Formats: sequence, structure tokens, C-alpha cells
Amino acid sequence: MNSKKNKQVKSKTKKNVKSGLSIRKSILDRKGIILPVILIALGLSLIPTGILTSFDTPSYSNENTVKNQFSSILLTIKTDLEDDFSLLLDNMANDPLNGLYMDKMPNPEEIFFAEWANDWFPEVEIPLIGDQIESIGAKMVGDINLDEESPNGDLNISSHYNPSGITQFQCQALWNSLNEFSIVSSLSDIWFEAIEGSIEDQEILKSSFNLSSFQLIFICTWINISQNSWMKLWIEEKITATNLLLLVGILAPGLALITFGSYKLISQKLKKSNLVQDKLPSNIKPNKKEGKK
Repeated sequence: MNSKKNKQVKSKTKKNVKSGLSIRKSILDRKGIILPVILIALGLSLIPTGILTSFDTPSYSNENTVKNQFSSILLTIKTDLEDDFSLLLDNMANDPLNGLYMDKMPNPEEIFFAEWANDWFPEVEIPLIGDQIESIGAKMVGDINLDEESPNGDLNISSHYNPSGITQFQCQALWNSLNEFSIVSSLSDIWFEAIEGSIEDQEILKSSFNLSSFQLIFICTWINISQNSWMKLWIEEKITATNLLLLVGILAPGLALITFGSYKLISQKLKKSNLVQDKLPSNIKPNKKEGKK
């Protein structure tokens, strides 16, 4: 009985040892492929990273982009400034006027037109103090700088000391997007043609808005200066470009990691295959001399 028990114990011990060796061998085999797999994974992760980080959308502006977006940028500026002028009127009601005569004050659009055309506050028809209110309003509006660079009066087509004399009624027509000849029309090319010297287009504009030659020169000069200065910062088109240096700088290490990891993985598999063949009985090993004469 003792002999049988001893044999059973020895048999179990051998099985446990074999099982432990098998597990250890499996762990060692897995360790051999962990590093190559990690290298390949890192290399693969660098590829989309390199592609995404190397793409950029720089902005640029030129004469064509200015002309194409001319009307839209003017309307945007008008809307933004009228919001500012609305706040200005609130401040005047609280401070200079103490809430008095606000029913006689101009609206934000009228302030915009007066500033654009004549560099001044709209006429305030209040006896004795109307002129004073206009002066206070003009100082509160100040110079409209649209690019934070000199000169400051980017919005003005003329100065208070040399005004264009264009009226509120004319301004309403000139800034009416439904008028095909206005400066904010989607078909504002006529103004650029007039700037380039087209007599026919100049006459059409003078007739359409009841402008004198003097007033037309004011507007055309302002448009020409604007498209070559502050408008370039407002009117931009974005293009997609690739930074090749950055792309290669990220992709190259990624491809190197994938190549090295793949090499190590294949080497590990070949090594394992050779070990298996070495352990095969000699009578079933492939005969390297077979086929030779």
C-alpha cells in the first residue's frame, strides 16, 4: 500500500513540475513577443498623430479675397459698431443728458453714417445745447480703428475739418444691400471698376446716389485705402497646407518602430520554430540532405 501511495505522490509531483515548467515556458515565450508588439503599437500610433499635427490651415488675403468678401465684411463692421453706439447712447443718457431729451437723440445707425461720412456726430435738434451734445457725442465716438494700427480713423471717408457732406439719406442708399450699386451689394464690382478709372461706372454711381465728383472721390479713395490696409486683417481665406518637415519628423520614427518591432516579432517566431524542430525525434526531423544527389 505504501509503495502505491509513494508512486502516486511521485506521479503528481512530476505532473506539477511539468505543469509549472509549461507555465513558465509560456510566460517566457509571451515576454519575447511583448516588446515587439509594444514597438509596433507605438509606431502605428505615431502615424495618425503625424498626419493630424502636420496639417495646418494658415490664413491669407489678397486682392481677390478682399473684393469677394468686401460687402460682407462692411456689413459685419456696421453691425458691430452699431452695437457699440447703442451702449454709447445708454452712457449719454446716464451721464451728459441725465436721461433728458433722449427722444431727440439719433439712433445707432445714424451715428454710424455720420461717423463714416463726415467724422462727426449726427445733428441733434435741441435748442441751445444741440451743438454741445454733438461735440460730446463725437468725442465719445472718437476715432474708429479697425486694425489697431496707425492711422486710427479707418472708418472715416473724410474728416470733421473737411467733411464729405454726404447726407443721412444718401448713406442709407449707399449702405442698402438691396441696392445693386451700393457698397454692400453682392455685385459691388462697379465700385472697383470706378476706382480703376471707368468713367461710365463713375457716372452710374454719381447718378444712382446723387453724388458729386468730390463725394465720389472721397468714397473711392476710402475703398482703395481700406482694401490695401485694414481690410486684409478682416478678410481672409483659409487653405489647408501640410508641414512636410513635421510630417516626416513624426512618421519616420513611427515607421522605424514598426519595422524594428516586426523584425523582432518574426525573429522570435523563427527562433521558436527552430527550437520545436530541434526537439523532434530524429526519425521525423526533416532530412536536409534529401533531394541531393
